[in-house]
Amino acid sequence: LPLGLTLGTTRDAPQEMHGECGGHGGERVYRLAVGHEMAVCLDTFGSEIDTVLYVHEGRCGAAADEILCNDDAEGLQSRLTLVADADTEYFVVVDSFGDGGDFTLEVTEGPCP
Repeated sequence: LPLGLTLGTTRDAPQEMHGECGGHGGERVYRLAVGHEMAVCLDTFGSEIDTVLYVHEGRCGAAADEILCNDDAEGLQSRLTLVADADTEYFVVVDSFGDGGDFTLEVTEGPCP
């Protein structure tokens, strides 16, 4: 997952995981690895659907360790700050409610405002 904007959809996506703070629709998963320890802001502002963001550390899947979860940081959109270690893989999950739809995932260096 690069820094910047990623467009995606949860429409017809698998429904295998559920964040501790919500999300029962289809989800899309993105791998994130950084070259050095850094804070990363993840948000779904501008999405057309109700989103949930959560992060798994080290592995992906329903049995993985969820380290962060956010639902409705602003309206129906989600935002969270991940302090990422250089030698760790993270899996960022964009989840939705209902039938899903199109979302915008923005990844920026630094903590969220």
